[in-house]
Amino acid sequence: MAVVLLDYAHRPLRLIDRDTEQTIANTIPDMVALHLMGGMGLTRWLSLAFDLPVVAYQSFDRTTPIADVPTAPSSYGLGDIRLVAKARIVNNTAGGFGLAFVPQVTFATGDGAQFRGANAYGFEPRVALDYRTPGGAIIALNLSLIHI
Repeated sequence: MAVVLLDYAHRPLRLIDRDTEQTIANTIPDMVALHLMGGMGLTRWLSLAFDLPVVAYQSFDRTTPIADVPTAPSSYGLGDIRLVAKARIVNNTAGGFGLAFVPQVTFATGDGAQFRGANAYGFEPRVALDYRTPGGAIIALNLSLIHI
């Protein structure tokens, strides 16, 4: 598998006043990222993949308090590399419901001060549930548990 995905995010990072719930600043008003992904199936039930996000452009709102962000971030750079595994639990190649465990591990390759990474390693347990109709159409749902 080889994929290039172009991703646009509107207001992915905002600073909000806790008391009034009003937006203080749209710290990153717009972001365009290019995801370079690749992977392969190792068996019929296990596959591995990686994702390298490259921020092609991100804008910055200077109304963000200088105490929080003393210097404006650069408008481009690398994000955190992700490694993803997919292990099938319930096989639905003949139709019906399918289930897979899809954990994701992130590596601190992006710069957190530039708003492109977490400056830490991360682990996100995820599951994928899908339904395959007799005609072959697939309806899918991905769920993850993250701590913010």
